[in-house]
This record gives sequence, C-alpha cells and structure tokens, in this order.
Amino acid sequence: MLFTKQRTINVEEYTHASVTIKRATLISTGTNPDLQFNGWRIAHGVARTTCARYLTQPEYWYEYISSLLSLSNLIHSHQPNVRINSNRISSLRDFSRTNRIGEISQGLVYLYMQNTGFPYVNDFHFFCENNQISIPAKTSTPDFVCQDKNLSNQICLVESKGKEKTSKGDIKSKLAKAISQCVSGENIINTSNIGYNVVKSLGFCSEWSDENNATDSILHFVDPENETYQKDINSAPMRFHYASWFYMIGDFENAQRLIQGEKINFNEGYFRKTTIDDKQYWILWRLPKHFGRYEDFDLSFEIIEELFFSMPFIRTIGVSDEIIKSLTSGEYNEITHVDFKNESTEEYEFFIDGTIILK
Repeated sequence: MLFTKQRTINVEEYTHASVTIKRATLISTGTNPDLQFNGWRIAHGVARTTCARYLTQPEYWYEYISSLLSLSNLIHSHQPNVRINSNRISSLRDFSRTNRIGEISQGLVYLYMQNTGFPYVNDFHFFCENNQISIPAKTSTPDFVCQDKNLSNQICLVESKGKEKTSKGDIKSKLAKAISQCVSGENIINTSNIGYNVVKSLGFCSEWSDENNATDSILHFVDPENETYQKDINSAPMRFHYASWFYMIGDFENAQRLIQGEKINFNEGYFRKTTIDDKQYWILWRLPKHFGRYEDFDLSFEIIEELFFSMPFIRTIGVSDEIIKSLTSGEYNEITHVDFKNESTEEYEFFIDGTIILK
C-alpha cells in the first residue's frame, strides 16, 4: 500500500567550485527548504520518468507497472523523514537493489524539478533521438532535459544519482560525476545547432537512510548556471512530456501523435469529467481500446484492464480540460497562460503540469 502521509527529505545545495575542484571541501550555499511529498506523488514521479524512456516502445509499458508494484513497500511507513525499508531493500540482489534506488531517486528529482520552474521533463536520449541529435558511443549523458512553462528554448539538463547511506561512494564524487555528465550533454546539444541553449545543469544525489539509521535522508545537489542567449519558442519538450502521460495510461496512439507534432485525437469515452475548484478535469475511466493492438502478452484485454485499475495510483489519474483543449487544437501557447500548482489535499494531488490524482 502506498504511504499517504507527508514525508520530507532534507535538501542540501553546494557551490559549483567545491564540487568540481579536487580536494576541495564541499561548501553549502545555505539553507534550503525540505522537499515534501507523499506516496501518490513519488509514484507519479517514478511512473512519468519510466514512461519517458519508452515513448515509442509500447512493449515496455509493463516496466512502469512493475516499478509501481514494487514501490509500495520500499518506503518505511513511520519516519517523517523519508526512509527506505531495510527489510525490503536487503531482500533484493545487488543489481535490483541499485535499480530500485535509481528509480525512486529519479522520481524524487522529477518532483523537485516541477517545483523549480521546469514542469516539462524529457528523457535525454529520447529528446536527442527525436531532434536528430547523434550521441557518440560510450558517452556519458544526463538523465533529463527540462523545459520551462513558457516553452522556451532555454533548457535545463539534469542528472540524478542515488545511493544508500551505508553504501560506498562519497557525495562529492557523485555530484562531480553528475555535473560532468551534464557538461557532456550540453556539448552534444550545442554542437547539434538545433536552436536549444542549456542555461542550467543540475546534478543530484539522493542519499537514502533506512529506519534503523539515526541520520536523515538528504537530497544533495549542485546548480551552476550559464548565460541566456536568443530566446525562442519550441513546443517539442512540452509535447514529449505530455506524451509520457498518454503512454502511462496506455494511449500509445496519442503519445505518438504528440511526438510527431500532431494534434491529439481525444476520445471522451475513455474518461469521465469532473469539476474541482472551478476547473474541469478528465479522469481515466477505462483503457483505450487500441491498447490491445500493442499488447503482446497472453492475458486478455479485460484482465489487463482489471489489473491496471486495481492499483490505487492508476485508478483515478486525470488531466485538465484546458490541457486537452490545447493539445487537441495545437494552440500550445494557451498552455503557458494556465496557472496550475503543485498541491496536496486530503482528496487530490495536483501537479503543476495540469495532471491530477484523485485519492
């Protein structure tokens, strides 16, 4: 079962020089507010970052389902500072253990980026592939390309690292590696001459304690900035971001339309409409029928749908009517004028990109 109460993780930022200069001691930039979230929100972050990797590969849809199924008992149920469940994590083999820490760390960073003015999050490799950017073999790259609400070509690169408090490796070296990967990604994008400018590169390392550890879990990061050049508008990162939402609900056809720059074909029959605080939302009611064309398992569509909707996170996810109208009409500038917020209430989880979870 997903944990429902708020959890916090301490946030610690460091100067760029103290991270990148060898033998320098890490220097904090000052106090940062804790990041707050609950099980609904971290599940959303894990789902969206997983789906973002596979947007043109419907056969990997089950990857994010399996990630969510194993997430529910990974977080310990009692500590206000988020902790890993020692019994659950110790039962995993080394490779699976590392993967789980990496997935939940990426989900956490997704939530952080949505709080910092970059609501649209893309997988770096997918972004490059769909902008005809070649990535040299054996090149280290960041995890994400993030875009601001104004659909600007001034983008942000993000690399997420994760480690357990008791595992090997120091925070400084992990942050330095993260920034190095962002620099590599920046060079790849800059040499492609496709009109994007990297204005920020964030390196993160989520350090996870378990319930037996006296010290808190911490989200460490470093945040160097570059100059802003000629600003322009480009809808591609935003479209890829919403494509991951449609992929998540099994609507692979609309995900593909957004990737190709086409208007979506929204079928109201798969949703029910509800009004919340004077805003209308479409809440998922059933899996799109064309999902079955991509489904390559032996289970019937009806069984898949029943299993899908048995998960609390999935059963009540939705999206704003204003977002749907913009994606249906292709009038993407309308999205920039809509004011959404990250907010948790007893009944709802609101996200800054206009998506929602009914609890």
